[in-house]
Amino acid sequence: MHARGFRTRPSFTGLTGTDTASVARLFVFLALLGGGLLLLLVRGKLVEAVTRQVARVQIPPPPRSLQSLSRTCPVGILGTVPGYKEDLAYIHDEGYVAVAEAGARALIELLCLRGVDRGLVVELGCGSGASSRLLTDAGYDVVGIDASPAMIELARQRAPRASFRIGSLVDARLPRCEAVTALGEVINYVFDQRVSQRRLATLFQCVSQALPPGGIFLLDVAGPVAGASRGWRAGDDWAVLHQTEADEKRRVLTRRIVTFRRIGDAYRRSEEVHRQRLYTPAAMGELLRGVGFRVRIRRNYGDLMLAPNVRAFIATRH
Repeated sequence: MHARGFRTRPSFTGLTGTDTASVARLFVFLALLGGGLLLLLVRGKLVEAVTRQVARVQIPPPPRSLQSLSRTCPVGILGTVPGYKEDLAYIHDEGYVAVAEAGARALIELLCLRGVDRGLVVELGCGSGASSRLLTDAGYDVVGIDASPAMIELARQRAPRASFRIGSLVDARLPRCEAVTALGEVINYVFDQRVSQRRLATLFQCVSQALPPGGIFLLDVAGPVAGASRGWRAGDDWAVLHQTEADEKRRVLTRRIVTFRRIGDAYRRSEEVHRQRLYTPAAMGELLRGVGFRVRIRRNYGDLMLAPNVRAFIATRH
């Protein structure tokens, strides 16, 4: 997710008549009013002249009550707030499935190298089903688990041959399978207050027990990062802005996300706060080896390079 900010309303007084006519079909008008953002989008696709205005949008700071809570409460308590509600799930499905798809292709290649061209794959944090669709198209059976009802609804539409259910990674009961995935940093998210490094060790033990010798657990995990960042991105009928802050001491990343999605003739604004625990590659590798996996660490899924602080783990059961 990406975001940028401005302090005053954008001005279009410098546009020529021709520019105005073209932007009228294509543009976004963003304004900061009181404590929130108002986004009025005219039908069409964002263009460079428009996105420069988006780049000056600033996400308002969280309420003081939330700032205070984040300083005094354990990270898991804030994680009880559900993530990826309807609009953010839609936007993620439209513009942020590259990692899931690349991970699925990598897994298919790994399974084929083992001579496994059929069998069950369990997807933890399956999201909107982008990877599930590729896996079912390749001939595998898929069970997907995700905590977001909106994501599960999208997944059922995208990958109708797969089976999906709503649930937390903490409660996941895994059937015997050929492979398990956790793509898109799902291990890092703290949507369930029970998530901890100790709980991850238990989850990894369950994954190991569900796999046969040579079975594959493919996951990617975000590691420590410093400082704060902002970013934004836009599609034909949506825009998303984000602001992140990293607590280096606690290794916790907080990401505030503002979304705008076209619903009929209007644009709906939504906001979410996501928190991630960050794990070093060494710590994650130790957890996986501790429950019986051989571990290879990569910076990529095939041709897709992961973010600088993210590593892919190919864990093979002994």
